[in-house]
Order: sequence, then structure tokens, then C-alpha cells
Amino acid sequence: MGAMFGIIIGMIIISIIPSNDMLFNIYFIIILVTLKGIEQYILAFTTRCAFIVLFANHHAIEIAQIRIANIIIGGLIGLFVSYFLKLYLEKIHRQQKYHYL
Repeated sequence: MGAMFGIIIGMIIISIIPSNDMLFNIYFIIILVTLKGIEQYILAFTTRCAFIVLFANHHAIEIAQIRIANIIIGGLIGLFVSYFLKLYLEKIHRQQKYHYL
């Protein structure tokens, strides 16, 4: 959700504010600050996504598509790893249970 909102916010800001080199540098600094400077994860992630779109500027649509694809792929990898780890741990637990009997 944060990525979607951040990307939309970034696209809106791109249409309002003209780009220049000074803003380009400021966007980069803000992206770095969001990595550790904002405690709440959703706010930090949304802000980071918005500023990545602003940083990319004229390549924003391509960057936004790549960002969304990366988030979806990362989420799917996390789900698969969690599922198989759960199965593996249950198997070990069953083996240990019967081992002590």
C-alpha cells in the first residue's frame, strides 16, 4: 500500500514542480534520510517511494513499474519462504516428538 500511495504522490508532485539539479540532490538526500530517519515503517516506505519517483523524474513511470514489480516479487518470495519454513519446522517438531518416546 505504501508503494502505491508513494508512487501516486510522487507522480502528482512531478506534474506540479519543474525539475532542476538542486531538487535532484535534495530528493536523493531525503531518500537516504527515510532509511533511518523515520521510525514508522509505512510512513518511511511511502515517503521513500514518492521521492524515488521524484528522483527518477522523466523516467518515473518505468521506475514506478519496476518498484511495484520488485515489491510484489519480494512479497511472494517472503510468502513462499515462510510457508516452506513452517512446513520444515513442523516436520522437525514431529520427528523430535517421536524421537523422545
